[in-house]
This record gives sequence, C-alpha cells and structure tokens, in this order.
Amino acid sequence: MSPIRAAVPAALQSRADEEAALLIGAAVVNCFVDWSNWCHRRVDSIQPLDGDQGRRRQSIDCTPPIDPRLLLDPSQRVSKRLRPDHGQMVLPIALVEKKALRHFDARDPSGSPLPILNSDETAELELDMLLFMFRVDNVRLHPSWREHLRGLLGSGERNRGSQKVEHLLRTGEWGTRRIWSKDSEPQDFTKDMLRNFASHFLMLATVDAKQAGIRQVLKYSYHWDLGKTRLSERLLAPFLAVGALRRIPIPADQPAAARSYHLEFHVQDQFSCAALVLPASSGGPTVADGHIDVSNKPMAHAHATYAEEPREDPYVMVRLPARGLWLSTTLATLFTVLLFGGIQYLDSAKNAWKSSPDPAAALLLAAPAVLFGLLASGREHRLARHALGFLRSILFICTASLFLLATSIVGKLQEDWFEVLLTSLLCLQVAFASFLILGRVGFWIYVKTQIKRLRNVGPAT
Repeated sequence: MSPIRAAVPAALQSRADEEAALLIGAAVVNCFVDWSNWCHRRVDSIQPLDGDQGRRRQSIDCTPPIDPRLLLDPSQRVSKRLRPDHGQMVLPIALVEKKALRHFDARDPSGSPLPILNSDETAELELDMLLFMFRVDNVRLHPSWREHLRGLLGSGERNRGSQKVEHLLRTGEWGTRRIWSKDSEPQDFTKDMLRNFASHFLMLATVDAKQAGIRQVLKYSYHWDLGKTRLSERLLAPFLAVGALRRIPIPADQPAAARSYHLEFHVQDQFSCAALVLPASSGGPTVADGHIDVSNKPMAHAHATYAEEPREDPYVMVRLPARGLWLSTTLATLFTVLLFGGIQYLDSAKNAWKSSPDPAAALLLAAPAVLFGLLASGREHRLARHALGFLRSILFICTASLFLLATSIVGKLQEDWFEVLLTSLLCLQVAFASFLILGRVGFWIYVKTQIKRLRNVGPAT
C-alpha cells in the first residue's frame, strides 16, 4: 500500500475523533453554562469533627439532560436520540478546587458508589470543551495545543492567578510554546474557563443513559479543613467562653450553579449557631426569604437563589450557650466561693474544720474537686477547643484550690499563712464567678442586639 493511501484512513480517523470531541465538548459546555436549568437544588452541609477537620457534604437534586452528545462512547454521540441501552454518559456536577480531597465519597440515588472520572480523563474532556469554545471564538490553534495544555489542566497544582496562566491569556503562549495565533484571541468567557480549569477540576460523574431525564439526587462529600489556628482565637477564648460571637466565613460551593442554593452548618452540642447568613445576590434582588437563620440551634439552615456568584462568602456566627460546660464551671466557682467564704467569715465553720478530731475529714473538700475534674474531660473541634479549654482551666483551678485548702488544714498550716491562702483563693474564685456571670449577661445583651440588626437590615449586597 502506498504511503498516500495509508495516510487517508488516518486523516479520516483524526477528523472523526475531532468531531466526536467537539460534540461532547459542546454538550458539557452547555451543561456547565446551564447548570441552573437542570440542577434544581444544591444542599451544602458542613459539620465540624474532632480536631481541625470537618465533613463537607453536597447533595445535588438534578435531572440529567437527555443529550446523546454526553455519551462516553464516541461512536454513539451522533445518535439523534438517547436510548437506555446506550450505556454510560458523562455529567458535570461540580467545580472542585485542586487539592487533596481526603475521605472523598460520591454516591448515586441508590446509595451505591458514583463513578467519577480521574484527573487524566477530566483533562481530556476539559480540552474538548476548550476546543469547542476556540471554534466558537474563531481562534487559530497551534497543531499540538492539546499536548501543551494537558499538563496545565491535569495537574493537581492550583495555578489560578499565577503569572504563567496570566501570560498565557495575555500572549497565547504557555511557557515557550505558542497555543493560539497572536491575531486571534479567545473571548473573555473562554479565558475565564481556562482560569477555572487552572485552579479547579471539573468533577465529572458517569450515570446510566437510562437515568437521563429522571429527577434524582447525587451526593459527594470530603473532609473540610478549617485552616491554621490564629493567635486571635486564643486571645478571644475567654470572651467566647462567656457567650461572645465568633464569626466564621464559609467559602460557598457554587451557589449560582443551581436554581436554589441551601447551606447547612452543624456544630457539636457545646456550641450553637447564633446566625447563618447568606450574602445578597450581586445580580439583582433574587435572594429568597430564608437567607438568614437566627434560630440559635446546633444546626442552622439558610437558602437563596443566585443569578451569578455573590461577591461575598456566607458566614456563620457561633457562640457557647448558657448550658453544658459553662453552667458546670459557673456552678463550680459559685460552690467554691460559698465554701471558702463560709470558712473565712464564719468562725464556727473555720474552727470546726481546723479542730476536727479527724484531720483527714478535711479531705472531704477534695470530693467536689474529683467531680469537677470529670466535668473537664471531652473532645471537640477547634471551633470550640480554646473557649472550652478556658472553662476547663477554671475547673482545674477550682480543683487545685480545694485540694490546696484541704492539704493546708490537714497539715496544720500556720494561722497567718492560712488566712493569706484562704483570702487569695476566695478572691480568685470571686473573680472567676463574676467574669462568668457578668460576661454572660453582657454578651447576651450584645448578641440580642446583633441578631435584631440582622433581622432588620439583612445581608450586605
């Protein structure tokens, strides 16, 4: 066979491959742009766990489009109709930041694992999308442009805003390689798509063709990292312990990629969600009535509708409620104040303790200390760690104070030193009790004012 005859089938095959790539690229771009038309609702649920970790779950209530161009088999994409026996089709469900997704899990409506394309397969489909957009923009491409950009799209490195990416968008060169002609640039939408693909993976799930056109719920989840501990968290711990508000920004997960975006935030029993606030839409008055939740419960839920991505992130304000460890610590300090005060100012009580025929009876003072020590145990997320740690420190000081006073009585401490010790411990416990009670009252008034302002003013636009 002559070389010319051998080259003809290869050229036809290359042309057929490019047409198949254009078909699925156009279909995925349509899904990507029209997310709100087939994705009815996104529920973004965040739950802090122990340590610095949390769990972020997203449920996507959607109706997969009936589009044969989304089929994985290139030979079937030219079909006029999508049939149930066509096998698997690809469905873009989210843009995920390029980073390690620890404990990632994806489920279909039946609860079975949902297949997700790997990074190399995702990069190929993203290149197909770019090929379609370059055709729309009449961009003249270098013959090997796919090979040059595959590393950028498939890399796990987050390149958004990097000098190399901006240089590519400005000059059409990736490193030393030209991607498109100088006199034919892509439009802004295509450039934004490149920026997104440089920093995010387009999560592409595969679903059965027979599920197309049927409303269903797809789910995925992964570990959520709150970030590094800041010095301000430690400095504000005493105020958080008595009910001050802590504002936590939450990066929204594509709120405009559905007709309705729902955000849930769960905290452990030690804390409550004083307020969960979704920002107003920058595209117009499309915020729903439920954009703020001020129910002051362990779980807060808010929802809104966005025509485009909001400029601000949602945020949650958490606080330590007047129960649990705060209540136990306050009662412990009050008990210690009453006990020490009785010994200090009631001569009969002081003489009874010091002149007891059984000095070991004074160790009864240490019995409540054992209970206080048990109350101080527990594990929690970093959101609550420093505030609860401050309360546990007060419980520990109460315990140590009771043991110290009991030891001084049993050891027959000199009268003058005993008075100094008792007065010092009493003043310390009075200071703790005053801070816990007065601080709680003051921040309760402040929180009420803040919540009232939120109700009246609403989120910032």
